[in-house]
Amino acid sequence: MLTPTNHCAAPTGRSATPPAEAELPLRDLVCQHASGLSGLVAAYVQRTDPGLAQAFGQQMEACRTLGPAQFSSWLYGVTLRLLRDSLGKGLAELSDFALRFLREVPPSLARPMITLALSSISYVACTIYLCKPACAAARDILLPSDWKACVDRNLQ
Repeated sequence: MLTPTNHCAAPTGRSATPPAEAELPLRDLVCQHASGLSGLVAAYVQRTDPGLAQAFGQQMEACRTLGPAQFSSWLYGVTLRLLRDSLGKGLAELSDFALRFLREVPPSLARPMITLALSSISYVACTIYLCKPACAAARDILLPSDWKACVDRNLQ
Protein backbone atom coordinates (compact mmCIF):
# COMPACT_ATOMS: atom_id res chain seq x y z
CA MET A 1 0.00 0.00 0.00
CA LEU A 2 1.38 3.40 -0.95
CA THR A 3 1.45 6.02 1.77
CA PRO A 4 -0.13 9.23 0.50
CA THR A 5 2.87 11.39 1.32
CA ASN A 6 4.72 12.48 -1.76
CA HIS A 7 6.68 15.52 -0.71
CA CYS A 8 9.89 15.96 -2.62
CA ALA A 9 12.85 16.47 -0.35
CA ALA A 10 15.26 19.26 -1.07
CA PRO A 11 18.77 18.18 -2.04
CA THR A 12 20.60 16.91 0.98
CA GLY A 13 23.05 19.26 2.63
CA ARG A 14 26.54 17.94 3.13
CA SER A 15 27.63 17.25 6.67
CA ALA A 16 30.80 16.04 8.29
CA THR A 17 29.25 12.61 8.85
CA PRO A 18 27.91 10.97 5.72
CA PRO A 19 24.39 9.56 6.19
CA ALA A 20 23.73 5.86 5.90
CA GLU A 21 23.01 4.91 2.30
CA ALA A 22 19.42 4.02 3.19
CA GLU A 23 18.84 7.62 4.28
CA LEU A 24 20.26 9.16 1.10
CA PRO A 25 17.74 10.26 -1.51
CA LEU A 26 17.28 7.49 -4.04
CA ARG A 27 18.48 9.84 -6.82
CA ASP A 28 21.84 10.17 -5.01
CA LEU A 29 22.21 6.39 -4.80
CA VAL A 30 21.36 5.98 -8.49
CA CYS A 31 23.92 8.68 -9.31
CA GLN A 32 26.52 7.04 -7.04
CA HIS A 33 26.05 3.66 -8.72
CA ALA A 34 25.33 4.94 -12.25
CA SER A 35 28.49 3.46 -13.75
CA GLY A 36 27.74 -0.10 -12.63
CA LEU A 37 24.03 0.22 -13.33
CA SER A 38 24.59 1.58 -16.84
CA GLY A 39 27.05 -1.24 -17.55
CA LEU A 40 24.51 -3.81 -16.36
CA VAL A 41 21.73 -2.33 -18.52
CA ALA A 42 23.98 -1.97 -21.60
CA ALA A 43 25.22 -5.57 -21.26
CA TYR A 44 21.63 -6.80 -20.97
CA VAL A 45 20.56 -4.92 -24.10
CA GLN A 46 23.62 -6.27 -25.96
CA ARG A 47 22.76 -9.86 -24.95
CA THR A 48 19.05 -9.62 -25.75
CA ASP A 49 19.05 -7.46 -28.89
CA PRO A 50 22.47 -6.77 -30.44
CA GLY A 51 20.82 -4.75 -33.22
CA LEU A 52 19.33 -2.35 -30.68
CA ALA A 53 22.50 -2.15 -28.59
CA GLN A 54 24.24 0.43 -30.77
CA ALA A 55 21.23 2.79 -30.78
CA PHE A 56 20.79 2.26 -27.04
CA GLY A 57 24.46 3.04 -26.46
CA GLN A 58 24.14 6.27 -28.44
CA GLN A 59 21.07 7.26 -26.45
CA MET A 60 22.88 6.48 -23.20
CA GLU A 61 25.82 8.68 -24.19
CA ALA A 62 23.48 11.50 -25.26
CA CYS A 63 21.75 11.35 -21.86
CA ARG A 64 25.09 11.24 -20.07
CA THR A 65 26.04 14.60 -21.65
CA LEU A 66 23.03 16.22 -19.96
CA GLY A 67 24.75 15.87 -16.60
CA PRO A 68 24.70 13.38 -13.73
CA ALA A 69 21.26 14.29 -12.38
CA GLN A 70 19.47 13.94 -15.72
CA PHE A 71 21.43 10.84 -16.65
CA SER A 72 20.61 9.21 -13.32
CA SER A 73 16.90 9.98 -13.74
CA TRP A 74 16.92 8.47 -17.24
CA LEU A 75 18.87 5.43 -16.05
CA TYR A 76 16.45 4.95 -13.13
CA GLY A 77 13.51 4.92 -15.54
CA VAL A 78 15.14 2.45 -17.93
CA THR A 79 16.22 0.15 -15.10
CA LEU A 80 12.81 0.27 -13.45
CA ARG A 81 11.15 -0.68 -16.75
CA LEU A 82 13.56 -3.59 -17.27
CA LEU A 83 12.94 -4.76 -13.71
CA ARG A 84 9.17 -4.56 -14.12
CA ASP A 85 9.42 -6.54 -17.35
CA SER A 86 11.76 -9.04 -15.70
CA LEU A 87 9.54 -9.46 -12.65
CA GLY A 88 6.29 -9.70 -14.60
CA LYS A 89 5.68 -13.18 -13.21
CA GLY A 90 6.67 -12.14 -9.70
CA LEU A 91 9.64 -13.56 -7.89
CA ALA A 92 8.86 -17.20 -8.71
CA GLU A 93 10.76 -17.02 -12.01
CA LEU A 94 13.60 -14.53 -11.84
CA SER A 95 14.84 -13.54 -15.28
CA ASP A 96 18.47 -13.14 -16.27
CA PHE A 97 18.27 -9.36 -15.80
CA ALA A 98 16.67 -9.61 -12.35
CA LEU A 99 19.26 -12.16 -11.19
CA ARG A 100 22.18 -10.06 -12.42
CA PHE A 101 20.62 -6.95 -10.89
CA LEU A 102 20.32 -8.66 -7.49
CA ARG A 103 23.90 -9.95 -7.69
CA GLU A 104 25.61 -6.79 -8.98
CA VAL A 105 23.72 -3.85 -7.46
CA PRO A 106 24.31 -2.97 -3.80
CA PRO A 107 21.34 -3.85 -1.54
CA SER A 108 20.90 -0.19 -0.56
CA LEU A 109 19.87 0.54 -4.17
CA ALA A 110 18.51 -2.88 -5.16
CA ARG A 111 15.93 -3.07 -2.35
CA PRO A 112 14.02 0.14 -3.18
CA MET A 113 14.19 -0.52 -6.92
CA ILE A 114 12.92 -4.11 -6.60
CA THR A 115 10.19 -2.91 -4.23
CA LEU A 116 9.09 -0.24 -6.72
CA ALA A 117 9.28 -2.70 -9.62
CA LEU A 118 7.04 -5.18 -7.79
CA SER A 119 4.55 -2.51 -6.76
CA SER A 120 1.55 -1.58 -8.82
CA ILE A 121 2.15 2.15 -8.54
CA SER A 122 2.55 4.19 -11.73
CA TYR A 123 5.88 5.24 -13.21
CA VAL A 124 4.97 8.84 -12.35
CA ALA A 125 4.55 7.91 -8.68
CA CYS A 126 7.83 5.97 -8.85
CA THR A 127 9.67 9.13 -9.93
CA ILE A 128 8.64 10.77 -6.66
CA TYR A 129 10.79 8.19 -4.89
CA LEU A 130 13.91 9.68 -6.48
CA CYS A 131 13.48 12.58 -4.04
CA LYS A 132 12.77 10.44 -0.99
CA PRO A 133 15.26 8.55 1.16
CA ALA A 134 16.10 5.15 -0.34
CA CYS A 135 14.43 3.44 2.62
CA ALA A 136 11.07 5.14 1.89
CA ALA A 137 9.92 2.62 -0.75
CA ALA A 138 10.15 -0.33 1.65
CA ARG A 139 8.46 1.76 4.35
CA ASP A 140 5.64 3.06 2.11
CA ILE A 141 4.87 0.06 -0.08
CA LEU A 142 3.44 -3.09 1.40
CA LEU A 143 4.43 -6.13 -0.65
CA PRO A 144 2.81 -9.53 -0.15
CA SER A 145 4.69 -11.37 2.61
CA ASP A 146 6.05 -14.08 0.28
CA TRP A 147 7.48 -11.42 -2.08
CA LYS A 148 9.00 -9.50 0.83
CA ALA A 149 10.61 -12.70 2.16
CA CYS A 150 12.03 -13.46 -1.29
CA VAL A 151 13.44 -9.93 -1.64
CA ASP A 152 14.98 -10.19 1.83
CA ARG A 153 16.48 -13.61 1.01
CA ASN A 154 17.99 -12.38 -2.27
CA LEU A 155 19.46 -9.21 -0.80
CA GLN A 156 21.39 -10.67 2.12
